[in-house]
Amino acid sequence: NGLFWYSFEIGPIHVVYYSTEHDFLPSSAQYDWIEKDLRSVNHTRTPWLIIGSHRPMYTTVVRDIGNKITEMLHLSLEPMFYKYRIDLNLFAHIHSYERSCPMYLERCVDDGVTHVLMGMAGHNLDYDTYTGAKWSVYHDQQFGYTQIVANRSLLHFIYRRNVDDLIGDEFTLMK
Repeated sequence: NGLFWYSFEIGPIHVVYYSTEHDFLPSSAQYDWIEKDLRSVNHTRTPWLIIGSHRPMYTTVVRDIGNKITEMLHLSLEPMFYKYRIDLNLFAHIHSYERSCPMYLERCVDDGVTHVLMGMAGHNLDYDTYTGAKWSVYHDQQFGYTQIVANRSLLHFIYRRNVDDLIGDEFTLMK
């Protein structure tokens, strides 16, 4: 499984990467592995939980509405991510940047997961139309990069645009 789904710790962060290209539905080997890994996290040592994959669980890009993989992510993994209090869900596939409010089941909630589409590096950008959903806090169609700085009580996320190296988006999560 080390090639397709794995986890590691860096400072106060526990990171889990899983594959949207392999079976992640309940009762699959990957689903069982993700749940076992999240259940075993020592929140004293690593209070922050970040999960990542290739395909997005959330995006307001019009051409991605009705995507079957996205629908299956909502049905099978979103409840688990909420249960285990994932802080950040990072993904790519669409070549742009978009951030949600902390959310669960397509609604902003105080104790929800913040979803960040960060596919704005490497390949040609996707110039798409966005739906304007209320949970979408910020989106940008520029090349860029992100930085995460965290300690046990604060996680600060920064997105910078390559064109001018200015901050396009940033947010802070607190424990």
